[in-house]
Amino acid sequence: MNLYVVSYDLVSPGKNYESLFSELVRLGGSRVLLSQWLVRSAFTSVQLRDHLRRFMDDNDRILVNVMDQNWAGYNLLTNPNNFGT
Repeated sequence: MNLYVVSYDLVSPGKNYESLFSELVRLGGSRVLLSQWLVRSAFTSVQLRDHLRRFMDDNDRILVNVMDQNWAGYNLLTNPNNFGT
């Protein structure tokens, strides 16, 4: 399984994106920045992107990147040790 960083811009103000957040949690993800989550998944980047787009509006933006073992963060919302390699 790969560790992914999922970043997004939710363009429509006032929309309820709880279904997106709930799906990220259901997948085992944790929010590390306001618009970024870490998710460990067997999906490919494309599969994860396409899956999450079902919970977003057509004008929203999403970026899914594989994280390698050489990354660092500071003052994250979630303990990154939960996603150890």
